[in-house]
Amino acid sequence: MKIKIAFTCTLLLSIFYGYSNTDKYRLILRDDPSTTITIGWNQISGTEPVLHYGTVDHGTNIGDYTFSVPVDSSISYKGMNNQFVRLINLTPNTNYYFVIEDTEGTSQRFWFRTAPNDNSRLSFIAGGDSRNNRTPRQDANLLVSKLKPHAVLFGGDMTDDNSEAEWRNWLDDWQLTTASDGRMFPIIPARGNHETDPETIYNLFNTTNSDSYYAVTFGDNLIRIYTLNSEVSVLGDQKTWLENDLTSSYDVTWKMAQYHKPMRPHTSAKAENNNQYTAWANLFYDNNVRLVVDCDSHITKTTWPVKPSFEQGNDEGFVIDQTNGTVYTGEGGWGAPLRPNNDPKSWTRNSGSFNQFKLILVEESKIELRTINVNNASSVGEVSNTDPFTLPSGLNVFSPPTGNVVTIDNNALAVCPPQGSPCDDGNSATVFDEEDGSCHCIGLEENLLTYATIPISTSSDDAEEIISNNLVNIASSDLEMVNDNGNNQIVGLRFNNINIPEGATLLRAYIQFETDEINDPGDSTDLIIHGELDVNSNTFSVTNNNISSRTLTANTTEWNNVDDWSAIDVASYSQRTPAITDIVDEVISQEGWISGNSITFIISGTGKRVAKSFDENDLGAPKLLLYYNSNCPITSIAIGTQGVCDDSNDTYFQDLIIEFNDAPATGTLNVNGQSFAIETSPQTITLTDLEANGLEVDVVAFFSDEVNCVYENKLVFEAPSKCSLNGVPDNLPDDNTNLALLEEATLSGSAEDGKGSLEEILYNPTSNDYIVSTTWNEYGVDTNVNLGTPNVENGFKWQVNWPNVKYINYITFGGTYPNQAQPNTLWRISYRRDGIWTVIDEGQGAWIDSGIYEWGGPEFNPIKADALRIQAYSDGQNDLVSIHLRGRGGISNNTNDSATTPKATLIQYLAPGNDCGINIAANEMLYCGDSWINGDGPTDTTETKDIIIGNGTYTIPIETDIEVNNIEVAGGASVIIKEGGSLTVNGNLTNNGSFQLQSSSTSYSSLIVEGIVIGTVSYKRHVNSYNGITGNDLISSPFSGQTFGSFASDNTNLFENPNNDDQKLFGPFNETLGSYQNYFVSTDASLTLNKGVGYRAARDASEDAINGTTLTFIGNVETSGFNIPITESASSFSGWNLIGNPYPSYIDFETFFDLNKAQLDIGVSQAVYGYDGNASNGWTILNSLTSNFLIAPGQGFFVKAKPDGGSIAFTKEMRVNGSSDDFILGRTNIGLVRISIDNGLDNYETDIYFNSNATLGLDPGYDASLFGGTAPNFSVYTHLVEQNTGTPMAIQALGENDLNDAVVPLGIHVSQGESITVRVSQMSIPNTVNVYLEDTFNNTFTLLNSNTYNFVAENDINQTGRFFLHFGGTVLGTIDRELDGVSIYTKDKSIIIEGKLKSNTELILFDIHGKIIKKKNLETKSLEQHINVSTLAPGIYILQLKNKEDQRRIKKIVIK
Repeated sequence: MKIKIAFTCTLLLSIFYGYSNTDKYRLILRDDPSTTITIGWNQISGTEPVLHYGTVDHGTNIGDYTFSVPVDSSISYKGMNNQFVRLINLTPNTNYYFVIEDTEGTSQRFWFRTAPNDNSRLSFIAGGDSRNNRTPRQDANLLVSKLKPHAVLFGGDMTDDNSEAEWRNWLDDWQLTTASDGRMFPIIPARGNHETDPETIYNLFNTTNSDSYYAVTFGDNLIRIYTLNSEVSVLGDQKTWLENDLTSSYDVTWKMAQYHKPMRPHTSAKAENNNQYTAWANLFYDNNVRLVVDCDSHITKTTWPVKPSFEQGNDEGFVIDQTNGTVYTGEGGWGAPLRPNNDPKSWTRNSGSFNQFKLILVEESKIELRTINVNNASSVGEVSNTDPFTLPSGLNVFSPPTGNVVTIDNNALAVCPPQGSPCDDGNSATVFDEEDGSCHCIGLEENLLTYATIPISTSSDDAEEIISNNLVNIASSDLEMVNDNGNNQIVGLRFNNINIPEGATLLRAYIQFETDEINDPGDSTDLIIHGELDVNSNTFSVTNNNISSRTLTANTTEWNNVDDWSAIDVASYSQRTPAITDIVDEVISQEGWISGNSITFIISGTGKRVAKSFDENDLGAPKLLLYYNSNCPITSIAIGTQGVCDDSNDTYFQDLIIEFNDAPATGTLNVNGQSFAIETSPQTITLTDLEANGLEVDVVAFFSDEVNCVYENKLVFEAPSKCSLNGVPDNLPDDNTNLALLEEATLSGSAEDGKGSLEEILYNPTSNDYIVSTTWNEYGVDTNVNLGTPNVENGFKWQVNWPNVKYINYITFGGTYPNQAQPNTLWRISYRRDGIWTVIDEGQGAWIDSGIYEWGGPEFNPIKADALRIQAYSDGQNDLVSIHLRGRGGISNNTNDSATTPKATLIQYLAPGNDCGINIAANEMLYCGDSWINGDGPTDTTETKDIIIGNGTYTIPIETDIEVNNIEVAGGASVIIKEGGSLTVNGNLTNNGSFQLQSSSTSYSSLIVEGIVIGTVSYKRHVNSYNGITGNDLISSPFSGQTFGSFASDNTNLFENPNNDDQKLFGPFNETLGSYQNYFVSTDASLTLNKGVGYRAARDASEDAINGTTLTFIGNVETSGFNIPITESASSFSGWNLIGNPYPSYIDFETFFDLNKAQLDIGVSQAVYGYDGNASNGWTILNSLTSNFLIAPGQGFFVKAKPDGGSIAFTKEMRVNGSSDDFILGRTNIGLVRISIDNGLDNYETDIYFNSNATLGLDPGYDASLFGGTAPNFSVYTHLVEQNTGTPMAIQALGENDLNDAVVPLGIHVSQGESITVRVSQMSIPNTVNVYLEDTFNNTFTLLNSNTYNFVAENDINQTGRFFLHFGGTVLGTIDRELDGVSIYTKDKSIIIEGKLKSNTELILFDIHGKIIKKKNLETKSLEQHINVSTLAPGIYILQLKNKEDQRRIKKIVIK
């Protein structure tokens, strides 16, 4: 019964107390976050809202909460009823739980935690630009709930267009920042440019004022966060408030700022914000604002610490200041559309383009900054409510090369590194960077620096003297400083040959020891260093008091609390004295001290540190380190132009630019042993006859009158490699050779006076051991030597150079010994060729941390290199300590490593030396893996080289000629010869793969093989497309052996009969029938495409997109000569034979014609007729006038056989390379006049040549008729001046003397109504010769040299007689040359007179003896008159024309 009552009551309560109708909750910070917070929400309905809260979680039981407060303020804005309650007097670092009650019920229970008021560690999230991309926005919000920060700094642009709907969506998405247990996290909002009015942030987040700039301090003045407004004036009130607040907040540990628009955006889409830079940059720097978060650009960026400056080298007003600079980070990306990060600065630390915010952890000693990629929010773990600092699983932290954590140290709390410890000052122009003891890293300017390492050089130069008895030991095996078995002693060190020039400025001086014994823990040692005040101190002797009796310098250096020497064989910072610069300065400043003298140091004190002596190990003996500025006149040397290597003697020149001050007035400037006259600074000098050996070159320069003042700079420039071999490697695969051990190899490295020597790490495959066995077979810096944080150019290096390029396909290096771990060390392996370094591989840790690096192998294609190097350097955060390389796989004096594989260090070219698996002989070049091996590839000068194409595709480019001895194409490999390219094979061609020649409409490729060819070759031969008029081509197969069926199958774009696809537009010319044949696939498939036979063909242009504009021939390459018959039959085309070039190369026309012209027509058709595809002028005609002309591969052409036929010979001597079009003429003669006619659509041409071998009559081989002997309806041609038979001539050759006196009948065939232009389209006769066109119908003469002749045909014109060409050196009149314009010839027992007579003219015919045979008066109106002479006997007659002006013309004629 009780249970039922309880259930009933609960049910009634739940009905009575329903859920309040509220949403869009947010927590807001605007003042002390440890005691105050504002809670905001949207009141959907219901009234009289009250917030109940307390430090105990009572769920939704409102009556149990300790405190209840009404709403402080409300505003209806953006479509919401915004309610705000400001809670004050809260307890710091405490959980508070709350619910909202109204007339409709109670909200869910939420909670928050106030910030601590001490200096406990804090966590913040900072970002902005959520805009309208809800997915990344929701991801970022979800991550807030999982990372549980003390506050979220939001830099504006919450929405895209500031609309009511977008703000409601934004606040709905913001609920994802609430954790699953109801915990909420406060926001500190800033205004962005998409908050288009000043009220939005103020009304929705209850900020202190509508300008929304304010500051919030966390902890006990741990950090003060300034929220600024970049959308209002950054000057005026805002700047005044900021300046005052920053100044008054001097006791705050950290200061940071957030605002929307960055001063210097990192995307080019955004402009620079100079107003903000002017207003805020110096304020931030001067008032120690160490971190700034901005937004707006929709990318991510973080800078190095920077300060505003316009000093030289600044970038957009900032320079790096590692100590006191401000880190600028942010640029938005919470959900806005991303932009490219394409505007980096020299002080940019990292940047990217992805959705992100910043996770900022703050404590007294430092700030840690991480960039978080938000896109995997759902898979990220969750931190605990008590520890927001341990990063959850799956958190995607941006990890650029500069590191994933940016740490900003509190310099006020920093413990400065000891004076002299290595560091990096961030200046690439300085070296030997060291701490000054006050947290400043100071380097020495490299171009002014000279440094020297002077070791103890003899046994008596280091000595010990026992204080109690003054006994001196000059042969001790070590140096005890200063206690030796209970006896205190003093130690003397003498350094000889100190070459510091007079006037030099000493910058630093130290003594470097190497540990010989480990000191006892806690053994405190304090030492005092003096110098001997002597201008040239003597070495030590065993005489009592020999050390203590020496005069000491006034300057001393205290070396107190000497670090523990905890490992032997170590020479690092801990084993180096403090600076002894003052002591050295005192000694060398003495009168009488000169460069080259000696200096002695004397060490006394208490405690014990034991160093190596000369007698124990001369390499480990103490060293004097000197760094000085010589103050010589020469101040800098820069690199100028470097000359290319002279392949005749392997030398080059190098220009250097020398800058100097106060050069001597006399003498010379000497640079690397060459002398130059002194000019003005800067002076460019040219070093000549330098050896091209690929090595880095040191430069030594001085003035001859100041020989003690020498400027020396190491590794100034790199010499080019040896070039006499044209850059071709000179080594073959050899498994037993380590290329670094070649006699010509030069080793170099950066570890001077460190561990081992450069060659100790090299493995000798011949002896299966190291090239030399040493203590550890290693090379590098001494144990625990700290190089600081050098970049790749200033770190550790081992390098090998060769004077000529080498093939390399296998490389190994051994990493450090395990007790000197390198997990953070960056490394890079690279090679050089032609002065360019290329990275093979790089990484961090891995093999260099006690492992073995291996690259390549016997079946790797080799690289070509004249140098190879390994570099090790710092990641910028971790020091580079104890870096070295070790040999592997051999036996050193201490370690038997012979069982280890792979061996190291090896640099080899292993057989077969390529991934094709092909062994290469000395005279062979292999194409494999898209590169050439054992050569740089064939050229037009490799006629003795054998070529192997192992895989891939070797392409001979357009217009490139290649000549080789033999060539072999492996299975699966390909050769392509592009149009205009050629390959000449002096030996044999073996094709087991693919071999293809290509062509275009204007250029063809060539293949000439002198030996034999194994395998077939293909030729993609350009062919005209069918268009119904000119759309066909005359071609021939460049190969033998292919059947028509195979050809048709390979060429689906062969044009076919639209009504019968079995019939193709392809076939030979039938001389007997005088017509072309068209093959049928079904009946002609077995027919072989015969070599030397021409075919008519056309392609189907509709398939060009698939097949291109070519037809493909496949067959056997003809390498010898052969003959084919040509016939003459009694038909309309009697004797015309279609033949073609049978070779896959051009053939020389002159060679072909000279060999075969006796087999051709003995009359006007002794020529080659090539179809040029022109509808009205379709033939290119070649004869003896033609020179420098090549017939293209696969080109068909017509010849007319002599009576009874003949035989055409093709010989291999005809074959030549070329790149010209098919049937484009080239002629060399005394002169050419080309006459053309056109009607606006078509044109036609005829040629008149002047040649010393020609006459006015028929000259076989020089004169050529139109194809078929008939003129088309639209054409221009000539008749022979003498022996004219009426045959229309395409080419007429005249004698050299005829230039000055010749009249050539010109035939023009046109249709009635056509408008015709006659012109000279090409002319190469002397400019003193005039060419006149006579029109007898219109009685006009036109000088064609400079004019065209235009007329409209009143009737069809289809004969000669109207037009004549006059050649001569005088101006013509219409009377005095009237009869010269008449054409006279015989045909079919008639004398034909062509041309208009202008006056009465009588014809008189004489026999050979002068007897008058016939007289006739000619008509003046007729253009063509026939005089029947059929009754006359055949023979020679003399014809005379005489007009009424008594002008005469006499001509010899032959009547047959």
